[in-house]
Amino acid sequence: MENTIKLIAPAKVNLFLAVGEKTGDYHPVINVMHTLVLHDVLYMTYSPAHKTKISIDMLQGEDPDISIPDVKLEDNLVYKAINSIAKVSHKNFDIKVILEKNIPHQAGLGGGSSDAAAALIGAAKIFNYDEDKLFGFAANLGSDVPFFLNGGCALYKGRGEVFNHKIQPINRDIVLVKPQGENGLSTKSVYKTFDDMNIASSLDSPFTYDEKDHKTSLSAISKELTIADNIPLFNNLAPASEKLMPELAEIKEFMAGKVGEDKVLLCGSGAATFAYDDDAEKYKSQGWWACETSLANVKIRPREV
Repeated sequence: MENTIKLIAPAKVNLFLAVGEKTGDYHPVINVMHTLVLHDVLYMTYSPAHKTKISIDMLQGEDPDISIPDVKLEDNLVYKAINSIAKVSHKNFDIKVILEKNIPHQAGLGGGSSDAAAALIGAAKIFNYDEDKLFGFAANLGSDVPFFLNGGCALYKGRGEVFNHKIQPINRDIVLVKPQGENGLSTKSVYKTFDDMNIASSLDSPFTYDEKDHKTSLSAISKELTIADNIPLFNNLAPASEKLMPELAEIKEFMAGKVGEDKVLLCGSGAATFAYDDDAEKYKSQGWWACETSLANVKIRPREV
């Protein structure tokens, strides 16, 4: 007998992303993320089997300008998420996933990470695995994946996977804008450029990293960020992203001219930028991809269909 569960995988924006100098294998961050109404949809159809089998069919959503990422099954984060739970379970299922993509990839909106978190939650439901034990699996899949297990708004530290505290979320209209086409920015290339430009030590910032004790500096600034509506928009990855994709600087300048510089911010490492606004048409008229959505307190929950 087949059963199907549906999961909503929300996009996110970073309200505050401060990246420090690389220490060892990673850059320490202060990262405040907030979920959006914009979302992908996962349908997970499953039935008992002698051996677990996972298939994924990715479909284009309502927006014809959102392309489907070309990724091998074994490299797909949704596959990795489900497989990680299957490996620790004594049960076997034939699992068929239909993934409807509405979130553009390589845009800094966390689409892949959110899909992975939704797949973990769905797999926990299918295999009857304790959802409270998913954090370790999430952290292994990617820095942003743990955030999506709880959603809403929260501050994370470490390399972005260490939960610090919840932040009071808000409901507020935003517009997302990015260059038209499939071109995006890889996080790896942005961070390399960030290091090459020596941004962590040269850019004016609302806080200063202590080279001898990162934890003290992180703790001090963390306590000040408690309500999403009061967080100053900040992202010191932006100069590196703009160097790799100069059109991002044009988009930021245009959006700032419409709503004010303090209401515009690059999403993560890009290539999308968001503004506190409710009209996407003026950005579409410039030839850019644009989408109206809103900040919202969204949490992934499996639902039988």
